[in-house]
Amino acid sequence: MFRGKPVLAVIPARGGSKGLPGKNLMKLGGLTMIERAAKAAFDSGVVDMVVVSSDDDEILKHANSIGNVVAHRRNEYAANDTATAGDVIRDLFDSDRDDVIVSEDNAPWFVYLQPTSPLRSAKHILAAFEKLVDHPESNAIVSVAPLEPKVYWTMKIGETGVLEPLFPDAVSANRQSFDPVYRPNGAIYIFCYDDFTKTGKIPIMGALPFVMTVDESVDIDTQADFEQAKANLR
Repeated sequence: MFRGKPVLAVIPARGGSKGLPGKNLMKLGGLTMIERAAKAAFDSGVVDMVVVSSDDDEILKHANSIGNVVAHRRNEYAANDTATAGDVIRDLFDSDRDDVIVSEDNAPWFVYLQPTSPLRSAKHILAAFEKLVDHPESNAIVSVAPLEPKVYWTMKIGETGVLEPLFPDAVSANRQSFDPVYRPNGAIYIFCYDDFTKTGKIPIMGALPFVMTVDESVDIDTQADFEQAKANLR
């Protein structure tokens, strides 16, 4: 429970990855990506229920084998190539299952945990909630990783075929003059029901930042990413 409401962890795990087939069932440190996400959720001591949302029979069977995890077969709309995280959450609202605690009368907090961020742990989830405790005015927190300030020097090729800066004022500046910048790393999104229903999207703009290191922020999409996660796990 958090602020008097239940906490529901959602692990989105589609089948049919093109970059690294079967990645959600690959094992790291003796656990599949899904098991690692579920363990992090339960071990945080904050999460009341864990739901694995998938369209894949093998993934759903695996999720059912994990203690206290609810396996939810998402609808076709939430399982296509253009489906968003918001679609995955909305699909849970459309479900008529009694074992998924999502309803307007019992509006939960959501913890959205991509299984492809396997170095996110229970301590990260707990620390993110603790930061929300310190900021009672906030209803959302998003994990981020630092970016190199060189991002300010990013260029694009314009319509005339020549280079154009995305940040014109930064082209002639030195890197010491840049403010620190961050990117969402996909590991943790925490938000409340009310904020989600306002837009149908996971609230990111205006959310609190939860900073994780670059090494902790590996997002697995390729075999090289997986090897990097193995190296960082040691």
